Amino acid sequence: FRALDTPGKQSALASISKHLCEELISKDNYVGYAGAVQAYADFLGKAISHGFDDLEFFATQFQMKDSRKQDVFRRVAAELLIGNSSVYVGEPVRRVLCAAFLLNQEDDVLLASDISGDALLSLYMLKGDERYKDALRTPDKADVLLAYDMGL
Repeated sequence: FRALDTPGKQSALASISKHLCEELISKDNYVGYAGAVQAYADFLGKAISHGFDDLEFFATQFQMKDSRKQDVFRRVAAELLIGNSSVYVGEPVRRVLCAAFLLNQEDDVLLASDISGDALLSLYMLKGDERYKDALRTPDKADVLLAYDMGL
């Protein structure tokens, strides 16, 4: 990150992008610790504060023609697992990066993005914000909340 504060900033941002791209496409890279989601969220946050465009990065990696926030959020949210950060242990880094990306997004924007019930439940469990659980209290998503409350 020190290189991001130098004239070689663009090269450093390209290196970060290349590294994250390799992590996303790797089939052999799995997460071995429960804190990985938060660690990657912190990493992405620091990169963003230095000019990394995470929205554009994920739109490109998922081969989306348009990088509208809601579309990118819905696509990335499809990679989430239902559970807290410990469920990502043993999972591909790709899923962890997707969870980390969404952790860094504003809750109001995510809640307005019409993401799936499973993704809302995942975000509730990752972030602990009751608004995600409340968003499940709609006729078309209530079954996800009911299944969760029943332990299914």
